[in-house]
Amino acid sequence: MKQYVCSNSWLIKEAPKNAQMLQKFQYASDVPIDQLAVVILGGALTTNDRAGYGYIQHIAPVVAQGGGANVFCAIYDFQSLDPMLVKANVFRKNGKRYTLDEDKSTANRKEEELKQIYANEPIPGYILDLYDTLFDTRIVPDNPQQTIANFRNLIFYTHCHGGVALCQLSDLLEQGLKDAGFSENHIQTIMKNIVAIQHNPTGPLHGTKFTTVNFASASDDTLNWHDDISKQILKQDTLVPTYVDKVKLFVAGKLKIKNGAEHGFSDGYKTEPGEKRLTDNGKIIFGAEQNALKNAVRAVHNHQPVPSPEILVSGDKITFSESFNHSQNPKPDYQR
Repeated sequence: MKQYVCSNSWLIKEAPKNAQMLQKFQYASDVPIDQLAVVILGGALTTNDRAGYGYIQHIAPVVAQGGGANVFCAIYDFQSLDPMLVKANVFRKNGKRYTLDEDKSTANRKEEELKQIYANEPIPGYILDLYDTLFDTRIVPDNPQQTIANFRNLIFYTHCHGGVALCQLSDLLEQGLKDAGFSENHIQTIMKNIVAIQHNPTGPLHGTKFTTVNFASASDDTLNWHDDISKQILKQDTLVPTYVDKVKLFVAGKLKIKNGAEHGFSDGYKTEPGEKRLTDNGKIIFGAEQNALKNAVRAVHNHQPVPSPEILVSGDKITFSESFNHSQNPKPDYQR
């Protein structure tokens, strides 16, 4: 049997701009707790520094428009770990049925692989590394107010597998706060002060106790949250921009003009005009998503409470009341 190698991860950030620095990014061994940080948890292909810096290039200018912050991106080194099996386990822990494969023999083989993963990594190493760097030093036992303030300086932007990673970090932080002796009320308050903006997250929408706002395309064929929400919205390519309060989800039928590109995020963050890349609905969804990121950053700078989804998405020609249909049962009734 091939030797199992545990996963790990690290963070990069944009390098200072000066004549001597040819490198565009640098490695980050720590994230200061007294400064606002936006941490990007990208897709499962974020396995090298170049891919991580690509995320930073798109997200950092939007963060700057909100008042600025240190922007980091996580790089995953999965080694023997299969991120798709990790995803399955996260859904199962959140009470969702998840079959590893339609073929029974393949499913059985993957079940054995999943057992091997968690025999070697009860908590995946790449998640432990992120926890140690991002969370551990922010916890101040017997001082809930300082701990809340420390975590208020942390905002996540996730895409694809980043939603799976975020769910695992949420579980780990909840346990860490319990171990530090915090009450249940304090734990809830601490975790709600962490804001996450998620684009097409492949993790369960109810999988975290952080304050999350989700943005998605109904035409994204990589999504399946294994619940009624998936049945209502997925493959509904004529769905108008809709807000589903139950899961804090902003969704529309088709975001991009180019076929087969619905899962990606970068087209919504280009600096040049987007008329040839985004549908009218896509402009609304990505406009709201960028507003959410900017408004989350502004709220920290202005020492304001965590904004509601309605406030987060509003601004720059997007208003919650006018731009979105509000429904618990979205229907593809007409195209904007």
